[in-house]
Amino acid sequence: MPSEKVLNFHDLNMFQVITSLDFVQLLNVIAKNDLMTGLLAEYYCELSLLQSELGTMSQAQVAASCILLARLTRKTGLLILYPAHVLY
Repeated sequence: MPSEKVLNFHDLNMFQVITSLDFVQLLNVIAKNDLMTGLLAEYYCELSLLQSELGTMSQAQVAASCILLARLTRKTGLLILYPAHVLY
């Protein structure tokens, strides 16, 4: 049934609390981000857990902010982790 697919996204049952990291993974799939952008967004999301001020925002807002920051970081080239020849 289609409704079971929605409820069991990534083997989540309906009684599990969905975290901001779950939202980041979902938004990465929807936005079709490349691997580096997706990993960077997940990294930002994990860093956001260290900031208690972000606890007032919804999990979806934190995830969307992490996706936006990762995409802007990659687009502007402000973050260079490795030289291009090392990645491929």
